[in-house]
Amino acid sequence: YCEYGEIATADEVFLLSLEKLNFYIDTVLRRQLIATPYAKANGIIAENQFDDYTREIKRFEMAEVFHDAMGEKYYNAVNDVDFIPDVPMGAMYYDKLLTLYNAGVVMGSDEYGSFKPYDNIKRSECAAIINRVALPENRKSVELSKFSTKDAYTLVYNSGMSSSKEGINSG
Repeated sequence: YCEYGEIATADEVFLLSLEKLNFYIDTVLRRQLIATPYAKANGIIAENQFDDYTREIKRFEMAEVFHDAMGEKYYNAVNDVDFIPDVPMGAMYYDKLLTLYNAGVVMGSDEYGSFKPYDNIKRSECAAIINRVALPENRKSVELSKFSTKDAYTLVYNSGMSSSKEGINSG
């Protein structure tokens, strides 16, 4: 259940996680007094991981929270994903995200598995992920398409250089 709009906040992700884990307490108390302190006390989030618990949460932040909420051992691999096209391998959250991909909890937003890590997560996306975390039988087994040279050119051209006179498209 999500209360406001399409984009989830960090606090709402914690709240939804706790609801799926059957922590039923008065809504206001759960949000302000229970969810965030519980997440901190149990290593789900670090003390200063979020600058504001009422702001919209980024997709990569949500992935870290769900990974840390359940732990590595909970996520059995159902996929063989070794690359996420729009996440640098050196990103601090890369291995956690790769675990979620391989467990079928997240699979990206297109046939290549693009994750859009810095986009705000929608509540509908959050609900789907919570469902897959809580119910392993609902996890997705998918084989992602690989980028070809043409796909890579199209991605670069469309995302950054289509309105520019400099770069790849100017020769």
